[in-house]
Amino acid sequence: MNTSSIDTRLSPLAYAWHSRKREWTSLSFRRHRQFDVFFVTMHQSGTHWLKYLVTLTLVKDRGLPEPRSISDNIAIGGPREREPYVQQPRLGQSHTIASPLLKSAIRWTPERYPRYVILVRDIRDVLLAHYRKWQDRYGCGFSEYLRGDVTHRRFEKDVWWDFRFLNAWGAIHARFPDRVSVIHYESLVGDTPGVLNKLIDFAGIELDDRPAAIAYAIDGADKGRMAAKDEQPYGMSVVNHDRRSWADWYAEPDRAWLRETCQRYLKFPFGYDYERWP
Repeated sequence: MNTSSIDTRLSPLAYAWHSRKREWTSLSFRRHRQFDVFFVTMHQSGTHWLKYLVTLTLVKDRGLPEPRSISDNIAIGGPREREPYVQQPRLGQSHTIASPLLKSAIRWTPERYPRYVILVRDIRDVLLAHYRKWQDRYGCGFSEYLRGDVTHRRFEKDVWWDFRFLNAWGAIHARFPDRVSVIHYESLVGDTPGVLNKLIDFAGIELDDRPAAIAYAIDGADKGRMAAKDEQPYGMSVVNHDRRSWADWYAEPDRAWLRETCQRYLKFPFGYDYERWP
């Protein structure tokens, strides 16, 4: 597709309207109150991997049977699911975008809300991973998908969803840094034991033999073993084996568009530099 034919004009007012109208009316964060620690994760940011690492850590320590699938929520459940059978601490997860009302709720009733773990990843990798998974359904080229739909009607998730997620949770993290821990996917890849140890400390998870539990989890959560337990519908694996680089997908007009759009709308980049394209 000729990327110059794609209309990418968007006013800040239009973005603000579409990004806020759902958050202000959403009270889903009230369901978080049943948990001690709640994981909020970007799509395609390693959610299943992180959950499986934590699950195997608890499985090893508690002497429980391994989950049959990497999607089994035996230790980390969704806000609407029945409680996992690993009860302490109570861990939950979703891709929820934080409502602005959550800041007031935590400020005035902190004891009623969990501590939060935010899992983030470079937007460029997130968008590629999502597009590769859903490109047949979307029926468009990557350049068209990249520019997204700010009204949230066309795609399951796009760059505008990522901006909403990062800006909303970035504001929560800035306001309550002691109650929110940020995990970068890239750090989890580069130092899995170190990140997992910090997460265990933050979550207050008590382990009888932490080194053994962590070693067991890392060994069991490698890509080969996870792929063998990846029971996803429609044949869509959550384990990504694609090794193509950004250069294979982002043409120069795409890079320029994303760079300028991040400058304009992304308030909390979480340490990522979208000016640079290594």
